[in-house]
Amino acid sequence: LSMKKTLIALAAVAATSAFAQSTVTLYGLVDLGVAQSKDPATAGGASVTAKKSEMTSMINGPRIGFKGTEDLGGGLKANFLMEYSVQPDDGAASTTMSNRQSFVGVEGGFGTVNLGRQYTAYHVHQATFDMVNGNTNTLVGNVVGLTTRVRSSNTIAYTSPDFAGFSARADYGFGEAVTTPGGIKTDNSYSLSAKYANGPLVVGAAYDQVKNTSAALITYKAVTNSATVLSTLVPAGSDKYAVTSFGASYDLGVAKLAGQFFNTKTTDAATSLNDKANGYNVGVAAPLGAVTL
Repeated sequence: LSMKKTLIALAAVAATSAFAQSTVTLYGLVDLGVAQSKDPATAGGASVTAKKSEMTSMINGPRIGFKGTEDLGGGLKANFLMEYSVQPDDGAASTTMSNRQSFVGVEGGFGTVNLGRQYTAYHVHQATFDMVNGNTNTLVGNVVGLTTRVRSSNTIAYTSPDFAGFSARADYGFGEAVTTPGGIKTDNSYSLSAKYANGPLVVGAAYDQVKNTSAALITYKAVTNSATVLSTLVPAGSDKYAVTSFGASYDLGVAKLAGQFFNTKTTDAATSLNDKANGYNVGVAAPLGAVTL
């Protein structure tokens, strides 16, 4: 699928009725603050504390993107999104276009189907029950179940329409590894989620899985030096990584309560790896004028 209209064509939207059913939006987000981080370290054989002061994004990753839709008729719409990271602290931009998300799809009464690099169904579920839109881990460090796959490349994703409050999503990611007869396919993944929303109550569940990882999938890094890997949740060559989550939220009007539980498991028969861990997070959000605390 591809969009037929260009940004130049949009200049004629007022004069040409054929373009009235197509839209392209330029959007962005800038998040910047000053932070100090600390890590345990070793210097001269002694245990010390490493410190770092920096200007950095605090909650949300700064970004710029383009998204658009086109009415195809018959109740169908084509859509696309291209989004990449920027660094407002030093003006640097991502060296890879659309490193955040890049997909094209079609939507209608049957739901939405998107193809490309996009948020996993698990991450969308996680953000639903997180008071800072899935970014709690950015604030508090490495937490089991919060440090997960955020996006998936080479992925086809289906999102269902809403059925009396029920909705679901299913993703499949192609590892795109070259295999020979008898070989093992690597990095194929899938992610599932389901949600029920009824007034102030929202409940949901999600599952994410990757099989036969060709590279380390999730690593915990020192906050003072992102090049320092403290531990690896999913080492290269793992047979299977899976995480399950259940979440709920309730809006009281004066405040919103939310929480979720996670269970992760990484296995590898060759190394007898069988790591399991549980985690959870809870939060409260209260509107205060134009600000939410």
